Amino acid sequence: MSLKIDDKQKKALKTALNVLKSDGFFSVRSSSPEEDLEGASFAGGYETTLGVTEKTMEDAVRRSFASLFDQRVFLYKKEHGFDIFDPNIAVVIQRQVASETAGVAFSLNPLNNCYDEAVINANYGLGESVVSGRVSPDTFVVDKVTLTILEKKPGKKERAIWLSSDGGTYEEAPPNQELCLSDEEVFSIIDMLVRVEEYYGKPIDIEWAFSHGHLYLLQARPITAYLPLPEEMVTAPGEPKRLYSDMTLSKQGIQEPMSILGSDFMITIQKILFGDIMGTKAVIDVDGLAFTVGGRGYINISNSVKLQGKKRVVDEWRMVDALAADIIDKMDEAYIPRKLPNQFRGIILRTVLNSLDTGLKTVKAFINPGGYKKWFNRETERLLKDLKTLKEKKERDIPIGELVDEIITRYVQYIDHVSLPVTYAAELARSRINHLFEKEEPEVRDKVIHLGRALPENITLEMGLAMYHLSQFKEVHKCSSGEEFARRIEEKSFSQEFLAAYNAFMDTYGFRSPRELDAATSRPYEKPGEFFEQLQIMAQNVQAETNPQAVYDRSKKEREQAYKELVERARERGWLTLRLFTWFYHVLVEFGAYREIHK
Repeated sequence: MSLKIDDKQKKALKTALNVLKSDGFFSVRSSSPEEDLEGASFAGGYETTLGVTEKTMEDAVRRSFASLFDQRVFLYKKEHGFDIFDPNIAVVIQRQVASETAGVAFSLNPLNNCYDEAVINANYGLGESVVSGRVSPDTFVVDKVTLTILEKKPGKKERAIWLSSDGGTYEEAPPNQELCLSDEEVFSIIDMLVRVEEYYGKPIDIEWAFSHGHLYLLQARPITAYLPLPEEMVTAPGEPKRLYSDMTLSKQGIQEPMSILGSDFMITIQKILFGDIMGTKAVIDVDGLAFTVGGRGYINISNSVKLQGKKRVVDEWRMVDALAADIIDKMDEAYIPRKLPNQFRGIILRTVLNSLDTGLKTVKAFINPGGYKKWFNRETERLLKDLKTLKEKKERDIPIGELVDEIITRYVQYIDHVSLPVTYAAELARSRINHLFEKEEPEVRDKVIHLGRALPENITLEMGLAMYHLSQFKEVHKCSSGEEFARRIEEKSFSQEFLAAYNAFMDTYGFRSPRELDAATSRPYEKPGEFFEQLQIMAQNVQAETNPQAVYDRSKKEREQAYKELVERARERGWLTLRLFTWFYHVLVEFGAYREIHK
């Protein structure tokens, strides 16, 4: 700020100001090659000075240049991967528009990601009050296609910023609390916004201003706060709206896109799975129920709700993702189609017919859990034998696509007709228990929650306990790195006891890993060095009361104690309640942990 503009610069500045031919005020703003990119916005980082006169120009220019070295700018650049040792800035001088109303406009609705809707934020005076977020502005939501104002929401408009007659700005309350834009002015802004969006070919936000009845475009930049959709998912302007759910994120917790191999594998699974359940693969499409595009798997919630009804879809999602369930429950009617596409014709009848076997087996599992479990174990052994046989077909050089289809078809048949019935039976038992005690006091209902803890034969819990067991070998503690661990595994230089435990773990769980849904993800048996790092973390847990085995044992005792207390409560309510509760609990213990078995 102490640097001076030399005579040559002063002459250049004066020449430039003469080009503007302004007898009013100027706005001095920043511009940078890094600013307002599609992946980052430096809004609010650099200094802008409004109501600048020729007398105050040099100071305003210095202030914009100096803001390049503001702490906020350095932190923002570092967080977004910009080179903090390569400062770039220019200063833009513009003619100041003395606006009566001003604000911003977005060419899509950033709150719901709707490409057909535009959003305008407006206030009296200069747009700085809106851009800086210092006031609650008026908000207008407009359908760009039909030119319909969908929503007018008055803001508090706590203050407005105006130009002073002698330069600079001042603040005072707005002239009134009415909406600051007329419908005609709203449509003028939308017309400008659409033309700017068409020019750039991407979602845009603009700053605008009205002065003496004339609309000015002050700035345009790409919107950063929205979710770009793959081209296949974008409906034509004015076409019925769709609500999608990213199931790779909501159900699997996978942040990054899957590999091409993983995506292709998922598409194959979806087609075979839906073909078995619904009798058609045609619903694996953007216009259907489920699809995979851009490395992510999606559910078409709009069609799901139309097909099944909102309540059923919400109930299904409630067990997986409570937030997604709430969103679906409150979804706008505009996102529910009037009719389903042609590929859904007859789908309900086919689904009912194809589900009869699964439904009957669910009843069998619920009525005779012991008998069904014996049959389940025999079928599981048969599946593993079949998969081994299919694996050996590789040696006969059959096309990989045919092999994958055969394996998945056999696996899907097992899930639908063997495994899912036990999951359904367990969920039915769980819901019946909740129903029995739903009108009890909160402390009784809390005991019901304990019934689902530390259920036997949960393969994920068993895997965790097996990992903890491995982590407690002294040989693991003595390894200095993952490289050493991997080398010793290859050389078989660990003790026979550890190698036996390690090989048993890998035979059973060696394919389990984060992002395991993606077929291209490296598995523990492929990268023992990375597996060692997980063992090291578990090895640090030496406290007797917090190790996984102790936590499991404690949870099991809590479940058994809760069951005893609920038995007494059920007995107080009568023989029938006691009989029903003990039976439901028996089914839950037998099958409650089997929801993990598909993995």
